[in-house]
Amino acid sequence: MIKHLALVSAAFFGLTACQSTPESTIESEISGHWHVNKVANVQVKSFSQASIEFNDGVITGNNGCNNFMGEYQLEDKQLTITTSGATRKACVNGLVQQEKRLMESLPNVVEFVLKNDVLSLKDASGKVLVELSAKQ
Repeated sequence: MIKHLALVSAAFFGLTACQSTPESTIESEISGHWHVNKVANVQVKSFSQASIEFNDGVITGNNGCNNFMGEYQLEDKQLTITTSGATRKACVNGLVQQEKRLMESLPNVVEFVLKNDVLSLKDASGKVLVELSAKQ
């Protein structure tokens, strides 16, 4: 009887340990630092340090000129981003356009796709708004 109870307990705890939490798995897919490659299908400037970091519901980054911050929410592959502030440094012309494209694109993101270390942020029509690669 004790052996049977021990076997059932081991099986129960073994099975529950194998279950994964979907939210944490999805969160881990995008968590971390990402380099911005393209915004609105335009390659970022080669001298730009444009990057985004996702960390536990908080998004921070640099749009190539200014730093920004905000929040994001994940549910399955659905992603919503709300920016709440940014620094206001003067920028060279090329970076002003890049900054504008990125800041206008982020609130329109509704989903993400991660494939081969490339994170694509898409709008409701499936169009890629922002393409990122894992920052080394």
